[in-house]
Amino acid sequence: MSSLDGYGAGSPSTTYASVMSTYLSTGYHQDRIALDEVFVKADGIAAKCSIPEYFVPADSLFHLTVPLAFVAVAQLAIVFAHLDNSLTQKVSEVFVHTIAMTCKRPVNKTEGIVVELVPTARRRLTQGVFYQGRIDVDQGSFVGKGTFLLPLAVQ
Repeated sequence: MSSLDGYGAGSPSTTYASVMSTYLSTGYHQDRIALDEVFVKADGIAAKCSIPEYFVPADSLFHLTVPLAFVAVAQLAIVFAHLDNSLTQKVSEVFVHTIAMTCKRPVNKTEGIVVELVPTARRRLTQGVFYQGRIDVDQGSFVGKGTFLLPLAVQ
């Protein structure tokens, strides 16, 4: 039957509200990451980022989250893939296949956060160009790897 068999049910807004995260329920909508400067080289792309708007948690200290870091990484993937294919106008979003990040240290600053994406493999497929890459956020605070596809017509 259902994979929920055997679980007790309760309304999140009443039964579990006292133990749920306000940030995950609504607060993350207030977060915004800005790419203030973008740096491109043949084998990678990086950005100096800031957080102009964010949810203020109970401890009043900003905490960079993986979803917010992902936004910057995805923007860099889109820019890099287009430039790598000599495209000066955006023709497509990229499709993220995998992303894995490890949070080694918290990031509490809201300015000067460096996000770097270094492609480690590139393969042209019939659907477009597939990339593997290494991710670094704020000098090793978050590290990871991911794969993404830039859909392009076969040439």
